[in-house]
Parts: sequence; C-alpha cells; structure tokens
Amino acid sequence: MPERRLEVLLHADGGPSIGAGHVVRCLALAEELHARGHGATLVGHVEGALLREGLRATGTQHVPLSRDEPPGPALARLAEERGADVVHVDRYDVGELVEALEGGPLLTTTYDGPHGVRAAHLSFDPTLGAEHDPPPHKGPALRGVRFAPLRRGVTARRGEPRDATGDRLRVLVVMGGTDARGLLPRVLELLGASGHPLDVVAVDPTATGPVVTDHGSARVTRVPPDPDIAALLAGRDLVVSAAGTSVLELLCLGVPAALVQVVENQRTGYDRVLSAGAAFGLGDLGDTGDLAAARAVLAEALTDEGLRDAVAARGRRLVDGLGAWRVVGAWEHLAGRAQRPATEDGLEARDATLDDAATLLGWRNDPSTRSASRSTAEVGAEEHRRWLEASLGRDDRHLLVVRDGAAELGTVRWDRDEAGEWEVSITVAPEHRGRGLAAGVLAAGERALLEREPGAVTLLAAVHVDNAASRRLFAATGWTPDLPADDDGFVRLLKQPRTA
Repeated sequence: MPERRLEVLLHADGGPSIGAGHVVRCLALAEELHARGHGATLVGHVEGALLREGLRATGTQHVPLSRDEPPGPALARLAEERGADVVHVDRYDVGELVEALEGGPLLTTTYDGPHGVRAAHLSFDPTLGAEHDPPPHKGPALRGVRFAPLRRGVTARRGEPRDATGDRLRVLVVMGGTDARGLLPRVLELLGASGHPLDVVAVDPTATGPVVTDHGSARVTRVPPDPDIAALLAGRDLVVSAAGTSVLELLCLGVPAALVQVVENQRTGYDRVLSAGAAFGLGDLGDTGDLAAARAVLAEALTDEGLRDAVAARGRRLVDGLGAWRVVGAWEHLAGRAQRPATEDGLEARDATLDDAATLLGWRNDPSTRSASRSTAEVGAEEHRRWLEASLGRDDRHLLVVRDGAAELGTVRWDRDEAGEWEVSITVAPEHRGRGLAAGVLAAGERALLEREPGAVTLLAAVHVDNAASRRLFAATGWTPDLPADDDGFVRLLKQPRTA
C-alpha cells in the first residue's frame, strides 16, 4: 500500500468524433491508481460504447461536465468537493488552468509535442523521442515514451508469441475508432492486390457483426470495434494501423506494424517510430498519397519474416509498458510535498584528482556509506587507487568533489549507460552529515554534469527501499520513480533537467 491514499481527478473528453485516445490514457492511469489503493474519477464527456465499457471495466467513477461551464472552475469545484490531491488534464483545448486551481491540488497535464501545452506543476509528453526535445516553457516536464500510460489488458499480453501454424499470414487492420477519412477500403485493396494469401481481420466501425468477403488474395473478416482490442492485436503477423496513440500499444506488445499517417498531429510520432526502425511506414493513403511507395513497403513487410521480427523487437525495446506506473509514482512522490530549492549558495563541484584518493577512500569505506551501497564490502587502498586512476580516464564517468569554500562536503559520481542516460551516486562526508547538505551536494553535482554534458537529458539514481533518508532527498528534489525494486531491493529514480 502507498504511504497515503491519493484522490485523483482525470479530465479528458473522448468518443468516436473527438478522439478516444485521451480517455484511454486516463483509463490506463485509473487502472494503476486503483491497483495501488488510490481513488480515481474521470471528469468530462465520454461518448461511445467502447469508452463507456472501459469505464465500467475499470470501476472508475465518471462525472460529466456541463458544456456551459468552463473546465477550470468546474475542476476547482470538484477538487474541493472530493478532496482531490491531484488534477490531471489530458485535453488539447482547455487552455490554462493553474489560476483556477491555485493553492489547491497538484496540477499535471499530458501534452503531445506542440499540442496541449499549458502551465502545470508537472507535465508529461509521452511522444517517442520527446526527451530530446526542449521542454515546454510552461514548467517542469517528464518526456519520452517511458511515460506513455498503457492499459493492463495490453501490458499483460506483452510479447505473446505468434501462431505460425497456418498457411496464411494473419493481418489485422484498425484505422481508428471511426476511420474518419474512410481509408479502410483502400488498405483492404492494397492487401488484396499484394498477391499473398492473407487472413485479414478488419475493424470496421460500421459493422454490426462479422462479415466475411474476399479481396483478391486476402480473405477479409470485418468485425465491429472490440473493447478487448489487445486480444485482436496480440500474436498477429502484421497490423496495419492508423498512427495514433494505439501505436504505442503495438510497440509494447511486440507486434509488427505498418502505419498510416491519418491526420497531421500524428506526423511527429509517425516519423520517430519509422526513424527508430520500429514500424513500416505506408505514409498518407489519401488521394494525394504515394500508393506505389505504400505497395512496395507493404510487399516487403509481407514477404520478409525476419524483417518483421526485427521491427517488432525494436518496438518492444522502446516501450516497456510501465508508463502508468511511472506517472502514478510521480504523483505519489510529489502530491502534497513542497519541493526543496534546487541550489545551495556557495556549493561547487570540481573534478576529482588522484590527490583525492585517501579522502574518497575514507568516505567510501564509511559504514553508513557501505550499508546504502550495492557493494557493502570494504575496499583496499591499492584497489581503490587503481579504480580511481581508471575512472579519471573514462569519458563515460564524471567523478566530482563538492566543496563549500575550503571544506570538502562530499562526492557525486555520474556513469553513462548504453542508452546515454547518466546514473548518479552521492556520498556526503561523514563529518558533515546531519546538516541538511545532501540536497545541495546533489544539486551541485547535477549542475556540474550539465556543464560537462549539455546533451544529458535523463538522470537516474538507484536507492534501496529501506533507505528512507535518500528516498526523501530524491523525492524532494524533483526525482520520480522509473523502475520498481529489483531483486536486491533497489528502486530506480529518474529526473529530466529543466535545461535539457
């Protein structure tokens, strides 16, 4: 159970005509909130049987809003009535809300690239590659696909094997909740003209029941939209999909995907998934689209099983399915907690030298330091000196000593991993503990890293679940959970610097 129960209002509008993805993301967050003992209420308009079924299945309370009442005052009123700790907004069109909620709950928001940016205490951009984008000017943000909330029905099927026993490739076509541009017939035409024996299931918003037809070499079964779309997606040889929010579900599942860019606000995500080699790109299949290029890409996707497997594996590595866990973890860390200042007057970090060997060894072998480390054994002087010499010559490590004038207060070490992310280790000198210096030492280390590595966008920390002081330190300085505790009891925390 969490330290305390949170009450969260999730604000989104969604339905067949206004984009279901925003509500689906909120329902994924509601599932995670319920699983962790918190309360969740969806506030807004929910249209269509599929979304209403999602509400029912997750047990999430629903409060519709009057279209005559501005969202800001309505959310402020509901937050006060329900004692909300967090108000989370996943809509593009509601404008600013901070003033309406001033002095009330933690306000967080989801945006997608340039769409939906607004002032908030914390924002999330789950777009693939967003961690490399400048954060919005509106305030602190956590960026990247690791923060994409996915439904548990999807994550539970992650990596489900495909059935390779049939003589036809199993293809699913899903062009969004309404197929607003009417592209389904064109996709089926392309599949039928491919010349490959295909067993195609096509999600057709106009269908009321299964209808089987032939399109060239493809046997097509049209089916109505299904609330358990993950069951349809998992195990397919190929999924042809609109490049909306469901793409991340495909990547998480590890299903080979061929994407169609249906609307302009899908362009950034579409381009980045293709650049990562995590999907096939069919482009725009409208009247101005390049159908010849789409046919060539589709032929490659249908004929090369090894390529399909490689594309699916890249997608699965990109999306681990823990986005909802991370967002709710951030709320647990930040709701109701004042943030400490990010700076400490007079503290500076310098690069360590061999002259620091004895000092660093004494700090490293201090019993309190060892008890909080992965390696708890004492280190000998010669072993430590060899380690220090090697560390000072590495370009993937920065070893720093933090000072206050002439006094040396502690050390901060940064190590770069294969993904280009930097993990921190921090030690406050034993003689200076108990003075509240840890936050300043950490802040000085962060500033020094960004001076040396201006391209650093994601910082990591491993903290043992029993180390309450360190967990409080990182929570109070803007770090949020990134991975659950491992077998040794270490949780991983994350921070994305505002200057990235």
